[in-house]
Amino acid sequence: MRLSFRFTLSLVLLATLTGAGATWAQEAAGDFWAVYGRGERYKNQMFVADAQSIAPLAKPKGAQSLLLFQVFEERSMPVLVAYTLEFQCGARKVRFADAKAMRRPDNAVKELKVSHEWQDLKDYWVQRSFAFVCAPGNRENNQMLHLGQMPAIQMISTTQAMFQELMGIQEKGEVMDDLDVMLGNRPKAQ
Repeated sequence: MRLSFRFTLSLVLLATLTGAGATWAQEAAGDFWAVYGRGERYKNQMFVADAQSIAPLAKPKGAQSLLLFQVFEERSMPVLVAYTLEFQCGARKVRFADAKAMRRPDNAVKELKVSHEWQDLKDYWVQRSFAFVCAPGNRENNQMLHLGQMPAIQMISTTQAMFQELMGIQEKGEVMDDLDVMLGNRPKAQ
């Protein structure tokens, strides 16, 4: 898959504009993990966390932030949405610090409105992100797939290539199993 120069510049801009992304943009690569995937043919989504972006917050004590990317296959959706999430592990709460979307076809970056209030972990992708940050020793047991250390542009390209390999797969369990096989973490069943 070939990516345009404009797309590459837009990703750099997105990283620079994202709260936790300022640090992320200065580093050559992130340590990416697929924490959750969902979808149906031509409408897949993957939630990819950058383990290197996890950082403690000054207040409240014990809270941590995470940079999470929601990558879309569907052409009518943005290329991605980058979230800066903040978690209180002990209280099981999340707060959205910010969110930015990169739209198609011009790759313009748009700030999205988010609630800055601490809230319960309602959506499953938020629960999976919480587990990624607050229980890092259980990532593999939670079937989170380590994509590896790479530049963000390569992570997006890899994720979009995975969508091509996953066409037609609808059940979440099958999606994660196929990703595991594609990444070489498990041999393909005969």
